[in-house]
Amino acid sequence: SLDGYRDSDTQIKECKYLSAVEDQKAKDYDAAYATFVELDKYSDSSSKALSCAIKAAEYAMSKKQYDKAVEWYNLANKTDEVKNAKYQYVQSHKNSTDTTTYQYLRDLKWASYKDAESIYNQLYKIHLEYVINDSPTDVTTHKTNFKYVSSYYGGAIYIHVRLTGGYPGQTTWVETDGWHLDSELVKCNGGWYTLTDDMWLTYGQESSDTTITIKVNGTTISEECTITVYK
Repeated sequence: SLDGYRDSDTQIKECKYLSAVEDQKAKDYDAAYATFVELDKYSDSSSKALSCAIKAAEYAMSKKQYDKAVEWYNLANKTDEVKNAKYQYVQSHKNSTDTTTYQYLRDLKWASYKDAESIYNQLYKIHLEYVINDSPTDVTTHKTNFKYVSSYYGGAIYIHVRLTGGYPGQTTWVETDGWHLDSELVKCNGGWYTLTDDMWLTYGQESSDTTITIKVNGTTISEECTITVYK
């Protein structure tokens, strides 16, 4: 009879329900949660799914598996607990190359959570190194005095820069301002970049002192170097 089929369906759901309860007791939260969600409105499966997610999150926190706790607290819609779990992950993974740390810190900074902005600024601070000379390939010899060369011969001053730090995969604009303004998109931790080519800046004038300013991302970092061109 149809009643028999209905009873059979109920019995199957009850078996699954009881199995999920046992899975949760055994701390197999993934299996338990999946079953409670599948059962949906059967008995108190919906509330059981919620409590299972919370228990799983608390267990992950106790094991310092903060990223797993973030996932579980998200499933339970526990906003404050999500922020705390992210913060705990950051505190134990202060590594500028860790993409999870970056994602969590970005979220926490936007949420103005505790001192996340301070940690973010310190962890992803960009450091600038530069070398100025008349070689397109020499990134070790820094010069401040250059012999005057007529622009006809195309003498050039080369500015080599290297950025370290920043967030994972960050690129940012580096600008130079002296006789000529130039800019280049530079990748952090990507080695040396030359902001000039062999026709970029000619010694087309005799000058006593000229200040070249190097700016990273507008005015985040600004370095000045005075060079002298002489005959």
